[in-house]
Amino acid sequence: MRVDARRPLAGFLAAAVLAGCTEAGPPPIVGTLEWDRIAVTAELAEPVLAWHVAEGDRVAAGDVILTLDARRQDARIAEARSQLAAMEARFAELTHGARSETLDAARAHLASARAAQTDAETEYARAAEVRKRELVAQSVVDQALAARNQRRAETDAVEAELRELTAGTRPEQIEHGAATVDAARGPCRRATVSRRRPAAARRRAREPARR
Repeated sequence: MRVDARRPLAGFLAAAVLAGCTEAGPPPIVGTLEWDRIAVTAELAEPVLAWHVAEGDRVAAGDVILTLDARRQDARIAEARSQLAAMEARFAELTHGARSETLDAARAHLASARAAQTDAETEYARAAEVRKRELVAQSVVDQALAARNQRRAETDAVEAELRELTAGTRPEQIEHGAATVDAARGPCRRATVSRRRPAAARRRAREPARR
């Protein structure tokens, strides 16, 4: 009887293969990998001057992501501050009274208005007299009359302004002035805060969540 020597060898190889397949190793992990997508939105709609990160970069809280052009925001801040300064100056005038320079300017304006009114009165009287002799058209008299009435109205307005400056400020005017100053401070504050924050957009980075 012949014995096939190849059979023990084949059996040994098969057993070795099966043993290799059943060797102990790290258990497989079954699950899903998830991550959070974070959209960073700039607070101001301004042109982007520079990007400081690229797609896929790892960032930390406070890292500068991009830089915006702040020139238009700076102009808005300057305008808001100018308006606030004008309101504060007006309020100071209401609470402390008109400065002597302001009173002198108002008096000079009144003198000029009265002089112009006198000239207009004289011109109207002359035109009316000449019209009686039918040496000028009625339209000339009408124009002189309109000019005289306009000068009178201007004089009355300047006189009222001077009276207001010399008579003092009423309580309701002071309250209105204070409210106007407070209203002007709001836009100035908001514009300044917006300028400080998104000169660069910042957001905390989050690690991927593993499950």
